[in-house]
Amino acid sequence: MYLTLSLMHAVFGSVEALSRVLQASDRTVSGAMEAVHVTVNQLQSMRTEEYYEKIFSHVEGKVAEYELNEITLPRHVRPPRRYDHKSHTSDAHVFQRPADFYRVQYFKFLDVIINNINSRFDQPGMKMYSVMESVIIAACKKQTFAAEVEELCQTDDDFNKSRLIMQLAMLPDLCPAATTVPEAIAQFRSKSLEVRSLFDQVQLLIELLLVVPASSATAERSFSALRRLNLLASNYVAGKIEPCCPATRSSE
Repeated sequence: MYLTLSLMHAVFGSVEALSRVLQASDRTVSGAMEAVHVTVNQLQSMRTEEYYEKIFSHVEGKVAEYELNEITLPRHVRPPRRYDHKSHTSDAHVFQRPADFYRVQYFKFLDVIINNINSRFDQPGMKMYSVMESVIIAACKKQTFAAEVEELCQTDDDFNKSRLIMQLAMLPDLCPAATTVPEAIAQFRSKSLEVRSLFDQVQLLIELLLVVPASSATAERSFSALRRLNLLASNYVAGKIEPCCPATRSSE
């Protein structure tokens, strides 16, 4: 148990930190992708022989110091007898040391976490969302954005490429102090309806960024709070009705 806690402490610490970062309501996809990349690198650095041996040696020292139960191998389970006659089956590997057995389990655990994180964020939709943010940021900083606009227009035919490029070129004058996507959106929304209408392609781009937020944590927390209220109300109503139920009175 102490070995498991020691191995999982750093792993869950990195994953928990990433979870807190991603749940902020003002996060951007590009920043989230960078945080994911850093976290995956941290997890991969834990998947080394040196790191595991260091933790295992530390745990062995603590076990001896506090006189805890020694780290032992789990009981070996033989396959069912009905599989013995199968010629294509081979004997299961038998570990000779606890360190070897738990190393395999620990590496499997890390592989599952890393693969799940990558599968959630390595998606075409996330990449396109990142391109949309890159277009806004590049335009505000007066950087080149031709390649991003080309990729965006190939994916979404709602945009007029020439008008979008022209309006993005004028965006620094409309939002002079913006250096991030939230700042650009806030300054753009502060303009009058007539001014925003002049930048209809930029407005369409911003609307797409707003209707598909990078973080849905705020909405999820709202639904969680509503579910708790519904559960509380259901329990309250059940407590009021149950004493009046004939089935309940008969059972008593």
